[in-house]
Amino acid sequence: MSAASIRCRVLTAALAVLATRSVALAQGNEDSFVTKIPGQSMTSSVNLSLTNATGAPGQALVVPINLTAQGTAAPATFQTDLNFDQTKLTFTSAQAGTQLTSANRSLSASVLANGNVRLLATGVNQTAISNGLVVNVTFTLNAGFLSGTTPVTLLNCAS
Repeated sequence: MSAASIRCRVLTAALAVLATRSVALAQGNEDSFVTKIPGQSMTSSVNLSLTNATGAPGQALVVPINLTAQGTAAPATFQTDLNFDQTKLTFTSAQAGTQLTSANRSLSASVLANGNVRLLATGVNQTAISNGLVVNVTFTLNAGFLSGTTPVTLLNCAS
């Protein structure tokens, strides 16, 4: 079984960021995709969940992304795009979490032409990525984002 044989489909994703003059709260929910391994009758599910985080407008906000896999196989690699309102949030960086580094994976982040950020976890071996923290994404809450909510959506997931 190779990582290239796994297909996934994004079902849902959102991260709401609530900002006030003194503090901002990020509330996450889960992004799920279903993998079908050729030759296997059981379907695996892989969930990427955005964890709650807080920060103040004009300052950094770290949003942890966790992976939970159930079924026949965990992914050895993955890709996802982050979509967000660039008038309210500015992408700063993405760093590999403990489960990516434990699986000897590297993480690349690139800003696409439309402003989305593509996250790509890769490596030279077939080691599965264990459940847990896979990415820490850092945004800056723009100084003009004083109140309200804004979604961060995971799109174009692949494994």
